[in-house]
Amino acid sequence: MATSVFKKLGIVSLALVFVVFAGLGCAGSSSSQNSSQSQQPTSTPTTSDTATDTTNQDQTNALTFAKEVVNLYGTYSSTSHYSNLKELERFMLSDKATATEQFINDQLAKESSATNSPYVNVTTKASDATVATQDITKKTWTITVTAQEDRTIEKDTQTNTVMYTAVIISGTGQRLYLDTITKK
Repeated sequence: MATSVFKKLGIVSLALVFVVFAGLGCAGSSSSQNSSQSQQPTSTPTTSDTATDTTNQDQTNALTFAKEVVNLYGTYSSTSHYSNLKELERFMLSDKATATEQFINDQLAKESSATNSPYVNVTTKASDATVATQDITKKTWTITVTAQEDRTIEKDTQTNTVMYTAVIISGTGQRLYLDTITKK
């Protein structure tokens, strides 16, 4: 008899669980219907809205790219043999990459004849980037990047805030390229 009471309680409990879950399912589906209705756009985006969004995204991508370029360009050591510039070549158009390769070869030739050069290590971390000028039709941005530079010569470390100007251009398929970079 006790077993049949437990079976009945088990069936009643199972039925209650089923009813509770069914109720939650209904409540969940009605709230998801309400939330999907509230997420409907109130107006259809216009072509100019879409163009503005694309322009803003292009600018954001250019700012991010400029900061990464500055980090790579400004971080080097006297023993790295310009590996930072070699890494940047893949982000340059062919004429800029060729000029950079020539610069590296010239510098390596000068350094091989120098004796007792001090060890230099520079770490650069971009902190802020702003658009100085832009040409939306050509998708070209001149971006000023502020960076923290830790420069160690031998064992003496100095920390400075430095400014770079990077000209970023957009190529085919939204790929960004470094046109020029200068340290102020």
